[in-house]
Amino acid sequence: MKSFDKKSLPALPLTHDLMRSVGALHEYRGREQLSAQQARQALDTLEEVAVLRSAESSNRIEGVEAAPERIEKLMEKSAAPETRSEQAIAGYRDVLNTIHTRHDDIEFSTGVVRQLHRDLCKYTSSRGRNWKSTGNDIIEEHPDGTEVVRFETVPPHRTPEYMKTLHERFDRAWKMGGPAPAHRGVRAGFPLHPPVSGRQWADGSPAHAAAPLQGQLRSRSVHQPREAG
Repeated sequence: MKSFDKKSLPALPLTHDLMRSVGALHEYRGREQLSAQQARQALDTLEEVAVLRSAESSNRIEGVEAAPERIEKLMEKSAAPETRSEQAIAGYRDVLNTIHTRHDDIEFSTGVVRQLHRDLCKYTSSRGRNWKSTGNDIIEEHPDGTEVVRFETVPPHRTPEYMKTLHERFDRAWKMGGPAPAHRGVRAGFPLHPPVSGRQWADGSPAHAAAPLQGQLRSRSVHQPREAG
């Protein structure tokens, strides 16, 4: 949320390499549109591989793993999830599919993010869509019994407020034109910053928190018409 305050956004340090990469993305997007007409089958195959790898890598980060052949079957919906890890992967698959097929109709709001989180958890015992009700700071415990707070999260009672403000500020920044710091390709990553994207859900999972945000923002960044800035 704080990434979008009046001081942080204009002061964002952007390296030459980063902005060159952002420019290259726009160039490649133009080439993609041409390739979509000339090599549709090849692009469809590449997309299938990318989605499969995304599901495998994104879930592995949080310790959710399954055999590659099982992941492929789950993503193809040719097998039902059997384990806790497979349930998480199946939920990820459904949310990813919703975002890729309906991105033009999806509003980036707290309500939609909660719905996506609900779908993310629908194969598990967790109900999903609920903000956390207890604190979940990251605490380092030393052998002598002392504790050090390594990562202080938003208090439970302020989580709805923080998420609402995050979306309001993001929408304002998204519509903003101007210099490089306001570039959509850069802004799209701000809500995924750990203090915001992680640990706001009742199940405490950073992956569960970030997945819906990542998908929505990537789709908006790629599919929205290019604007100045």
